[in-house]
Amino acid sequence: MSTDQQGTVRIVGAIFRHRKMLAWVFLLTVLFALVSTLLQKKQYASHMKVLVQSTRETAVVSSQANAGQNLGSGADSMEARVNSEIELLGDEDLLEHLVLYRSKLAKEPAPDPGSKQMAFAVGGLAGRLGIDPVKKSNVIAISYIDTSPELAQEVLQELERAYLEKHVQLSRPAGTSKFFTGEASNYNQQLAGAEKQLADFRTQNQFVALDKEKAALDDNLHTLEVESLTDEAQMRSATSQLVELTNRLHALQDRITTIVTNSPNQQGIQTLIASLTDLRNRRITLLARFKPTDRLVTEVDDQIQNMEDALSDLRTKELTTTSTDNNPTAMLLKQQMETLQIQRAGYAENLRVHRLQQADYQQRLDHLEQITPENDSLERQVAEMRGMDQSVSDKRDAAKMEDLLDAGQFGNVAVAQSPTFSRLHVKPRLSVNLILGALTGVFLCAAVLLLVESTRATVLTPADMEDISEAPVLATIPEFAGLASVLDPGRAGPATVSMRAAGA
Repeated sequence: MSTDQQGTVRIVGAIFRHRKMLAWVFLLTVLFALVSTLLQKKQYASHMKVLVQSTRETAVVSSQANAGQNLGSGADSMEARVNSEIELLGDEDLLEHLVLYRSKLAKEPAPDPGSKQMAFAVGGLAGRLGIDPVKKSNVIAISYIDTSPELAQEVLQELERAYLEKHVQLSRPAGTSKFFTGEASNYNQQLAGAEKQLADFRTQNQFVALDKEKAALDDNLHTLEVESLTDEAQMRSATSQLVELTNRLHALQDRITTIVTNSPNQQGIQTLIASLTDLRNRRITLLARFKPTDRLVTEVDDQIQNMEDALSDLRTKELTTTSTDNNPTAMLLKQQMETLQIQRAGYAENLRVHRLQQADYQQRLDHLEQITPENDSLERQVAEMRGMDQSVSDKRDAAKMEDLLDAGQFGNVAVAQSPTFSRLHVKPRLSVNLILGALTGVFLCAAVLLLVESTRATVLTPADMEDISEAPVLATIPEFAGLASVLDPGRAGPATVSMRAAGA
């Protein structure tokens, strides 16, 4: 017989020898399990499920314009989310709140916070509260067991409410919307003050856009400079032309001869004849009173002689008549000179006006250059205030939106299944307890059997004899009357007695 077969035989033999005792141990264990199950108070369970998702980013109070907390979309990050929510559901503060709430519902005395009674109550409630992630999903299964279905459901409902409220508080700082509303109003006032200061500064210095006005002034100065240079060139050209025309005009006469007529001077002859006749008549009158040698007569004679000589010359000479007119070339040159003088005066006036405008524009540009640093500082202040106001306003609107989403429970955590209500008790479970009692009885029977066999001091089988004597058993003697008293007077004896061979 092999070793395994011998072991099996020994076990079966031991069970057979102690069958009554093992039967009583097994029956008593099962009976105890049955009685304890029947005496145990019934308990009811309520179940709910929470879905963890990543459809909404968590708002974060930050100096950045668009700040959000995105935990990612990978499997590791989702697992981290689920584990975080499980830890939050099992938070000690939340469990203490549930203990106080259950005590109020059950009309039991509530333990003091921080006391041993509270610690024991929290431990007991945590033992009845099951929080387990559903495999290969983003769902957390929550169950709670209590003495009545109503109590189990209401406690789990309170857990749902308190958990969602705490989730919102931890996801976003409290008072964010109110804080950003106040800051937005403050920055709006500061922005209005900065804009008014900038507007007053622009009104005082008479400009709207400094850079544009400076660029316009630069363009105007450039244009005026070009026009001034053009005026100067035109003035120089007009002056040179005037000099040239003046020189040409000096070489010309103002009037020129147009007609020359040669004819006897009839009018002069007639005049001389009339004068000669008058002198002769006068001589005759004088001769009637004076002598021919008298001074008066001789003077008249001399005049007559002169008159006759002049008459003779006049009759021998022709009268030349000359007609003159204005020189058209000189007149044209004068007209051109007058035109050039007018043009030069116009160029000079334009140049003077342009120089004045240039001086005004340059003075204005210098003034704008002087106030540029102050204007840049004011504009930079307005830009910063406008940026801060816009950023804070955006965060205020985002915080209000977050409040609306939180009020509607549109978050990354949603209740997939509300706490259930069931009048079917979950504890005690008779079949399970009986099976557990039977398994316990089997283990107790095995333990008792092992204990009895290990403490036994008798030889009952040939195998026991071989183990003790370390020699093989050759034969067995059947039991007969009187054999037991011979071998062991104080013992009734077994069915058979084993004998070992001598000298084996």
